Amino acid sequence: MITIGGERYVLVRAMSLSVHFFEFMKEIYPGLTEGEALEGAGSALFDIAYAIGRSDARAFCAKLGVEDPIAKLSSGPIHFACTGWAFVDISPESNASPTTTTFSFTTIRSPLRPIRGWLGARSPPSVPAT
Repeated sequence: MITIGGERYVLVRAMSLSVHFFEFMKEIYPGLTEGEALEGAGSALFDIAYAIGRSDARAFCAKLGVEDPIAKLSSGPIHFACTGWAFVDISPESNASPTTTTFSFTTIRSPLRPIRGWLGARSPPSVPAT
């Protein structure tokens, strides 16, 4: 069991969330073309990551007492970089600015960690990643 700060965490191999998940989608939906299976797997992984990220962000801010919108916005990329979801490059031109309904913030994310799983794969996807 992995416990950090009283919270239980799950350790998952990157290959399980990339190469093997895409292969699984092709196996359970044999009627799909490889491109359709890759698109479906990519969409499912995006939705899962989005839900996990949103939940983690809320828990992170609550635990650390982060309430200022700019502080929340600033801590997000650092948090997901440190938790292994992606490498993060914040553009020097970024300008976080609160308005009444939205924030403006530019990040350039390089999700190299999932891609590394494909480098050792037996057969990389024939559909280019977007």
